Amino acid sequence: MKKRINTTGAWEEFENILKYFDYAQTNHSASGKLMEKIKLFAHETDSLLAIYDNITSEMVYASDSYCNFLGDDGWSFVHPDDLDAVMRCSVISLNYLKERGLNGADYKLIRRYRAKVKDKYLVVNENLRAFEFDSVGNPWFSLVMIDIAFNQSLPHTVEFKLLNCKTGEIIIPSQKANVVDKPILSKRELEVLSLIGNGLLSKEIANQLNISVHTVNTHRQNILEKLKVRTIFEAVKSVTTMGMLQEI
Repeated sequence: MKKRINTTGAWEEFENILKYFDYAQTNHSASGKLMEKIKLFAHETDSLLAIYDNITSEMVYASDSYCNFLGDDGWSFVHPDDLDAVMRCSVISLNYLKERGLNGADYKLIRRYRAKVKDKYLVVNENLRAFEFDSVGNPWFSLVMIDIAFNQSLPHTVEFKLLNCKTGEIIIPSQKANVVDKPILSKRELEVLSLIGNGLLSKEIANQLNISVHTVNTHRQNILEKLKVRTIFEAVKSVTTMGMLQEI
């Protein structure tokens, strides 16, 4: 596999962050126990999956579908106008986790940007999560899973968020100092959205949660605004892709 391509300042910041990780104790000849399972999953589901080695900055595996749609030349498929912003998402997220002493194994980065899918630029959703760590807990291998976004409407901006895979909490780390980071969706909004995903109507949701129909509809509207989608079905698809509803 080929090395990830260089970018502008954001890439240098990302590389500098990785320098703080002590990989001296890492057994570079070891293979992750999950590696073969991931490859088997990619083969059976025809998913767009890739595995990156954070120590060598190389893509060490890409599924057949990944190579077919995106190629195997590192991050060259990312739209040139989005590339720096995409790398900055990684910088901000790593800083967020490091500054708060959070366990990186509990979180995954979700970002949305434009990618060259075969011969056409499309908006894609990417899920990135470290799945194997070295002997002192530094993120070693990271899994990248990409799918084409349902909503291709413009204008376009690079977006990202962190998902706590244990609690279902979604956080957008702030780029400004002294700003408290808050979850995008509240626990109750996640509950409402989960019930919608199970086919329940507003009245049925109200009865189950012991709230009014008006309150349910208010939650529905807030969900649309927070996730920046047009329909509640897009919202369900969005959070299902992120893996949020599985944690409720």
